[in-house]
Order: sequence, then C-alpha cells, then structure tokens
Amino acid sequence: MAGIERTVTGRWSGDLKSGSGEIDAPSGALDRVPFTFATWLVNAKRTNPEALIAAARAACSWPS
Repeated sequence: MAGIERTVTGRWSGDLKSGSGEIDAPSGALDRVPFTFATWLVNAKRTNPEALIAAARAACSWPS
C-alpha cells in the first residue's frame, strides 16, 4: 500500500513582532489562514501553529 502524503505551506513576512503569516493546504482545508505574533504567543483571536498541531493530533486519535 502506498504511503499517504500531506503537505501544508506556511509563509511569514516581516519581523517577528510586527510581521504576519499565512498557512495553506492544497486540500482547501486551510486557505490563506492568517497568523501573527499576537495569535502565536499572546492568545489574540485567530489560529496559531500550536492549535493546528493540536487539531491534527486530535484528528489522528479517533476512534478512541
């Protein structure tokens, strides 16, 4: 059986505190999802990389 391969692209522009980024997935599940320093480390509303990792982990845990 062939392995399953998934990809996601992330881009960041600017410096750490005033820059911003976007995350895309070819599947369309993520389409230019924005994130910034504030969403990453200050808990501003929107997503952050850690939340996406947690969601991926949760999705891999079914059925439990």
